[in-house]
Amino acid sequence: MLKWIFERVSGKAGARETFIGHLPESGIFPEEALSLDPESWRKEVAEIRRYFTIFGSHLPADISAELAALEKRIS
Repeated sequence: MLKWIFERVSGKAGARETFIGHLPESGIFPEEALSLDPESWRKEVAEIRRYFTIFGSHLPADISAELAALEKRIS
């Protein structure tokens, strides 16, 4: 995965767009290692949202916005 990240950053590797962001093209990384099950991610977003409550008003708005955007993409 790190090899792909470095190659991606340097423009040497491609990616496919998913609801969770850009991932390696098929065949580069074992598919079972990357869960793209929307229902699992809905549960994950709910857990993250609960966790973020401990930060209250100290949570940066950009982080909250990113979580909301992920939630929207999953729907």
